Amino acid sequence: MPASSDGTRCMLAQSAEAEPVTSAPTSRPSLRNDPRAVRWRKTIFWSTVLIFILIVAAIAIIRFSRRYAAYLKDDPAPPTASDDVWAMHRLPPDAPADDSDAEEEDSDDETDEPPKPGV
Repeated sequence: MPASSDGTRCMLAQSAEAEPVTSAPTSRPSLRNDPRAVRWRKTIFWSTVLIFILIVAAIAIIRFSRRYAAYLKDDPAPPTASDDVWAMHRLPPDAPADDSDAEEEDSDDETDEPPKPGV
């Protein structure tokens, strides 16, 4: 090849001679290692995860709001009868009938005097 005045042809000829021409296919970079493909895979994966979380959260909010609306529409519960409140507070049948401990504690509380300051 004739050399041109700026030397570009010479450089092209040298670069072409550096790589031999073969009939075997050249090795292309694998898509597994291509940074653009890796970025796309990560983007698709995280987009799928976020969409799944969004769908689950939307379903939970819809179910909660529907049940809460039904709860608000329900009639209030009737008031509990309070004729004899103390009848509801009974000791279990196997509880001891001896109230001497309770009486002693009550009597101790009545006779105790508050502590005197400075003593």
